[in-house]
Order: sequence, then structure tokens, then C-alpha cells
Amino acid sequence: MIDLPEQVAELAKVLAAMPGAVAVALGGSRALGVGDADSDWDFGLYYRGRIDLAALTARGTVHPPGAWGRLLNGGAFLRCGTAKVDVALRDLDVVEHWTRRAGQGEFEVDHMLGFVAGLPT
Repeated sequence: MIDLPEQVAELAKVLAAMPGAVAVALGGSRALGVGDADSDWDFGLYYRGRIDLAALTARGTVHPPGAWGRLLNGGAFLRCGTAKVDVALRDLDVVEHWTRRAGQGEFEVDHMLGFVAGLPT
């Protein structure tokens, strides 16, 4: 079990309560238990339909769905006190579509900033 700092835990609750939110997942080095004091916190926010990101705008820079592409389609770079938090947006309908296609042996690669070899569907 990973203990989240109070302000990061509060943000996780805010993410989970957003209309359209289906799941919030902790990822990155913190989830693996290998982060250090300087590591940021990485959350994946899985949603269906529209997601209202207004609750995040006061905490940092927000990129709405579609801003980053079709797979990892948006996100936010936030501050919770002294902690840095990244939020990656994932449309669950898109995730399920590509999961079905992968089950049939089909995939594509999106070329995206920060992913040297691309991001496979």
C-alpha cells in the first residue's frame, strides 16, 4: 500500500468525483515503489463521454481531451502543495476499442512527443 501525501490524496478524490470519471489509477515510479522525494505523482484518469476539468485549472496547466492525440488524449501538470502531479486522460471507450482490436492481433502506433518509439494502441 502506498501512502499518498494528504494533498495528493485529496486530488485523487477530486479526480474520482469528476462527472464522467470511471477510474483513477496511480502509475509511474511512485506506483512501483521506486520514486524518491523529487519524483512526481502520476495519475491516469479514465473517463466516459465528456469530462469537466474545471476543478483542475486552479492547480496547474490543463490540456483538454483531444489536445494530445487519440490515445493519451490530454492531461494536466499540477501542484499539490510542494508535490508535482501529472494526470493523463484516457477515454475508456477508446481504450476498450483498441483492447478489442489487440485481441484480434491488430494495432497501430501513434507518434507522440515524449515517446521515442511511438505509443502503441
